[in-house]
Amino acid sequence: IVKTERVAALLARHGARILHRLLNPHNPDTITHGMGAERVAARWALREAAYKASSPFLKFSQIHICGGEDGVPKVVGNGVRFCGSISHDGGMAAAVVIAFKE
Repeated sequence: IVKTERVAALLARHGARILHRLLNPHNPDTITHGMGAERVAARWALREAAYKASSPFLKFSQIHICGGEDGVPKVVGNGVRFCGSISHDGGMAAAVVIAFKE
């Protein structure tokens, strides 16, 4: 669960640079710039949920959130397949993820 206002403050302070750190530090081209705090918070919650679901197989730095062709965020991690769901409402974003070791 991630507070949208916390993400809004990070975006205001650091701009688009923070997206790389929160969502995908290794491939910045896959991040959609101009996302609002609510969407960024939802994707950050997705990355955290993926980390918790895949532990101890992956480190947090090995999990990335990428934008799919259809606009749906994708979770990418080496050797692990993910299925997840995100939601945001009332200033909070939440995600649930199931990880399958390949």
